[in-house]
Amino acid sequence: MEKIVNLSRLIEELVKEYDVFAPVGDDNFSQFSPIKNLGEANLDLINTTKPLKNLFLPQSEKLFSVDGAKENITLEPKKNINNKRIILGAKACEVKGIELLTKVYTGGTLPDELFEERRKNTIIIGLSCLEPRDTCFCAALGVNPFEEKGMDLVLTKINGKFVMKSLNQKGEEFFKKYPDVFSEINKEDLEKRDKLKESVLKKQNLSLDLKEIKEKLDKEVDNPLWEEISQRCINCGICTYLCPTCQCFDIHDEAGKGQALCRFRTWDSCMFPDFTLMAGGHNPRGKKKARIRQRFMHKFSYFIDNFYEPGCTGCGRCIKFCPVNVDILEILKKVKD
Repeated sequence: MEKIVNLSRLIEELVKEYDVFAPVGDDNFSQFSPIKNLGEANLDLINTTKPLKNLFLPQSEKLFSVDGAKENITLEPKKNINNKRIILGAKACEVKGIELLTKVYTGGTLPDELFEERRKNTIIIGLSCLEPRDTCFCAALGVNPFEEKGMDLVLTKINGKFVMKSLNQKGEEFFKKYPDVFSEINKEDLEKRDKLKESVLKKQNLSLDLKEIKEKLDKEVDNPLWEEISQRCINCGICTYLCPTCQCFDIHDEAGKGQALCRFRTWDSCMFPDFTLMAGGHNPRGKKKARIRQRFMHKFSYFIDNFYEPGCTGCGRCIKFCPVNVDILEILKKVKD
């Protein structure tokens, strides 16, 4: 089912029952943040600076705390995450990132309970991508800018109006629950939507063929390319911090008041020199070229080994924000050649 939606009125209804998150900010910095009305959101952003993964795997979060006052030791476990959430305005590459992270964090025999609860309590209202950047290459990874997989509903902006389409039972319930905010869509709007799809796909960077990229990388362990790139890389980690699929984290403890102790989980990066530093002082990836090679091997070889698809969504953030212009597309093309 798809209809024209009065998005402003819909949000007014949603905030009564859900925590609603949407892109907030501008081209200088933006992220998915809580909103109370449509005016607080910026749905014209191509993509937020900070990825959607922050709402499922926060940059830093307390796992539990221990109070060891005197001889009594008490443990404060993690709190259940029961708040129902709406994520509004997520593009296909963002939602694909959550799909990949879901495989990592919930696909094994010991699923991550925090991630699992957040995903279970979240409804995703996606937004079709009408203006991909020249750094975007999602289509090369099989992610259409109009991709609907992983979403419950999807919005497409047509002639200043928003068309909403339901994609599953959760979506169908929206149309039943909030009938007053919807109106029928006409044939002209549907035809306009179909033409938009065609034009957007033509804007995509399709020059990269990733077939057999894993086999190529597996043979390029000693490629001089890694040393060449390392001469520019400054190991700032921005490529991994802003990546919608990078999932590495560190665990550390902090002392609080008295004898209290808190354990935190915090994003980490394979680009940091001490990422693989061992207790005895040995570091198997002490050189930059080894860390750069690891980043590419993880996304386009090891991830495929484990989950049968690359660990990249083609969002282009690592290209856009790299301070020394390391371009993942250029590197993959050189590996292919």
